[in-house]
Amino acid sequence: MSKKVVGFEPLTAVAAGKPGPLGVEERLKSERVQEELKTMSGWRLLPGGMALHRAREFFLPHEAAKYASYVGELAANQHHRVQLLLFGTKVVVVVYGPKGVGGITAKLIGFARQLA
Repeated sequence: MSKKVVGFEPLTAVAAGKPGPLGVEERLKSERVQEELKTMSGWRLLPGGMALHRAREFFLPHEAAKYASYVGELAANQHHRVQLLLFGTKVVVVVYGPKGVGGITAKLIGFARQLA
């Protein structure tokens, strides 16, 4: 009979990009990131592999502003680091991997997918 340790997730959870026992996410291999990006319209990996970016064009400036606000609020609620650039009807979103991880995680890919 094995004991369950409260607050401990098995190694498979860490490998899937979920926080592990110490709350640290696992960085995805570059091949995996590229595979994911092929299915994510408009998203690109920035040089250095530390962030993803995407530009979106809207018909009216206030639509772009609403989208930028939505992204900022969602990022704050989910504890993601983002940079938002708003140019009239165009919004550029840059999402950064967690500090200390050194790259893109499954959680970050999931967040970017929510911004479709």
